[in-house]
Amino acid sequence: ALMAFVIARRLRWRQARSWLAITAVAVLTTAVASNLTKLAVRRERPAVTSDRIDATGLAAVTTGKCMSFPSADTASAFAIACVLAAYAPRLRYVGLAVACLVGLSRVYFGAHYFSDVLAGALLGSLISGIVLVRTRYRRVET
Repeated sequence: ALMAFVIARRLRWRQARSWLAITAVAVLTTAVASNLTKLAVRRERPAVTSDRIDATGLAAVTTGKCMSFPSADTASAFAIACVLAAYAPRLRYVGLAVACLVGLSRVYFGAHYFSDVLAGALLGSLISGIVLVRTRYRRVET
């Protein structure tokens, strides 16, 4: 929300609205892709975290509480950072730093392995890049 406010103040309203829409598409697509990947890979979370999680059975599978790979939070953070870099290049380093801190916090608190965070960063960056290319292509055509 803070990033949206900063972007809306720095850009014209039409550009800010476009940024918010593309960010929403990128984040939702990233969330779907990361959850499908979690269901396909089914990697257990680190032992420190899995002992503290209370969900069992179907609840654990559907909420992702027992699955670690990839980090969906990191994927979403990198998706937002990549779209932010495209729309507000001056803020690209701030967005990247925040996304990296999200990923490192997931490892620090024992919720993910480092490879989960790397995969999430790659997934979020890749999907946001695809969304940006597709939306720019459509803008040129119309």
